[in-house]
Amino acid sequence: MLTMDVIVRRCPFLARVPQAFFQQPKKSMVSYAQKCPIMMELAAKPMAPSMARALCSSSSHQRTEDTMSATEGPKQVQEPKLPSGHPMPPSGQAASKCPFLAAEMGQKNSNVVRQVGMEYQEDVQEVRTVQKEVSAAQLNKPSLTSTIKGSGDLMKTLLKQRPKGVSHLLQENLAGSNDKKEVSVWCSNDYLGMSRHPRVVQSITDTLRKHGSGAGGTRNISGTSKFHVELESELADLHNKDAALLFTSCFVANDSTLFTLAKMLPGCEIYSDAGNHASMIQGIKNSGAKKFIFRHNDVAHLRELLQKGDPTKPKIVAFETVHSMDGAVCSLEEMCDASHEFGAITFVDEVHAVGLYGSRGAASETGMASCTRWISSQGH
Repeated sequence: MLTMDVIVRRCPFLARVPQAFFQQPKKSMVSYAQKCPIMMELAAKPMAPSMARALCSSSSHQRTEDTMSATEGPKQVQEPKLPSGHPMPPSGQAASKCPFLAAEMGQKNSNVVRQVGMEYQEDVQEVRTVQKEVSAAQLNKPSLTSTIKGSGDLMKTLLKQRPKGVSHLLQENLAGSNDKKEVSVWCSNDYLGMSRHPRVVQSITDTLRKHGSGAGGTRNISGTSKFHVELESELADLHNKDAALLFTSCFVANDSTLFTLAKMLPGCEIYSDAGNHASMIQGIKNSGAKKFIFRHNDVAHLRELLQKGDPTKPKIVAFETVHSMDGAVCSLEEMCDASHEFGAITFVDEVHAVGLYGSRGAASETGMASCTRWISSQGH
C-alpha cells in the first residue's frame, strides 16, 4: 500500500498542495492514487537515491515500507481495483497503463479503443530502420526534382503544358512575374475613385507633413483631434442630425451601435431586413435582443410582424436604403411610416447611398432624413 508521504512526494500536482490538506482525506487519496496512471507509473519506477534518503529520514514507519534493501527488488504495486463486472486487463499489461483502457484494448470489438491504421501512425523507430537500410548509392541518385531543375528544356515544356488558371502561389503573384493587365475591381467601395483623386491625395500629404500620422491615443484620452470634431460636425450637417460619431469602419459602426442601442432599451425587440449586411446581423446577435426578420424590402411583412409584437416593448427596425449585397433600393418612406406607426425607431444603413443617390444620401434625396433616427454611413 502506498503511504501518504510517497504520494505527495511523487505526484507533480499534490507536491504543491499544503500539508494541512492531507490530514483528513488520507485514505481516499491513497485509493485515488491507485487508479491514476501517472501515479502508478511513478510508483512502479525505482526511486532516485535523493528521494529514497528523504523518505528514510521522514519516519521509521515509512522507512520499513518504502526503502529497498540491496537484496530486494522494487516493491510490487498493488493491483488497481476495477468496478464489478469490468473485464480484467490482459496479463502482462504494463502497470503504467490506465486499468480501464487496458482492459478495453484487449477486446477486438471494443467501442472505446480501436487500433489506428498504419497510415495514421508515426513510428519513429520504423523510420530510422528504413533510413539505415538505404544505401549510399541510392541516396546519391538524382531525384525527379533535381532532374527537372537541371533540364531547362524539360522545365519549359512542363510550364507550357500547365493550364493557365488562377494561381494562389505567392511567387507567381509578385510584381513582374506575370504580364501586367488592367482589371476591373467590382468588390471595392471606392465607387467614385475619390481615394486617388489628386486633390484628396494632396490634402492627405499636406496634413501628414504638418500634423503627423496616428491619433496617439483612444478618443476618451488624447486621441480626439480637431479633425475628428470638424468631421463629426460636418457629417451631422450632411445627414441633418444633431450629432455624429466616428468609428474605425462602418462594420464597427453597425455592430457597436445596434449592440449598444438594444442593451440600453430594456426588453428591446429588433426587426431586421433579411438582406441586411453581416455587420448589422452581428450587432443584433451580440445584443441578445429578441429579433424578428422580415422579408427583403417587404413593407407588408414588416407591418405584419410589428402588429404581432408587444406594444409595450421598445422596437428598432434596421434596414439599408441601398443594399450592399444586391444593390436593391428600399421603399424608404413606406418603411419609415410602418415603423413609426408602431412606435419603432429606425436604424438605416446608408453606406452605399451617400454620394451616389443625391448629394446627401437616399434618405435626404427622398425627403426622409428627418424621419430616420439613426443613420450609418461611410465616405467613399
